[in-house]
Amino acid sequence: MGIVPYGSGVVPFNFPLKLTSLNITSGGTNGGYGLHLVGTGFPMNLNDANITICGVTATITAIDNTNAYIIVPPCTTGSQSISISTATQNSNSLQFTYQVPTPIGIIYKVTPQSYNPSLKGIMEITGIGFGNDTNAIRVDLANATGKVYRMRILTLIDGYIKVGIPGGLAGKFKVQVNKIGVGEIMPNTSTCNDFTYELVINSVTPSSGSYNGGTLIHIQGINFSPALD
Repeated sequence: MGIVPYGSGVVPFNFPLKLTSLNITSGGTNGGYGLHLVGTGFPMNLNDANITICGVTATITAIDNTNAYIIVPPCTTGSQSISISTATQNSNSLQFTYQVPTPIGIIYKVTPQSYNPSLKGIMEITGIGFGNDTNAIRVDLANATGKVYRMRILTLIDGYIKVGIPGGLAGKFKVQVNKIGVGEIMPNTSTCNDFTYELVINSVTPSSGSYNGGTLIHIQGINFSPALD
């Protein structure tokens, strides 16, 4: 029969785009930690939402009609407005206060720094100040487009984390270690937390052979599967 039409006097039902609360109202100026926004009328697709704080667009990690989860960007100390908008609506604003963070740890090394995008593996992160509470630490792979892969923590001591590497899209990522109530643990250098999903063939020797087949070929590259299949 198809869709039943509206009568001429029916007023459409609409949820207003509104922010009602934040799970935390303050955090470190370094950013990098998660924030949970609660409200009404949020779009179900994160590509249809825009959440701004400190004058910049925050990375949205998940969203539904009443909840949104973002990664807080860095900012200077003081109170900042946070709001959500769509192509047609703007919400009210709530206040979030940036504070000077307590001393946090440092990432010194990530091993490996590249891996096959179709395989799962193990990554080791060394540094200081990680703590020992697995519930207080989150480890992610994040790229410049906002793609985030959460990694499962297998072992955690103050200066060492072992996590599972999930499969992912080929490309460059940063390993991010976030500590609840503190924020992102910063790398010692700008490249020590780099990670790349890649599968590369560097050379094939020999480069030609008989059309009858049977030529043995030596292929060299990066991140081949260790299994013969």
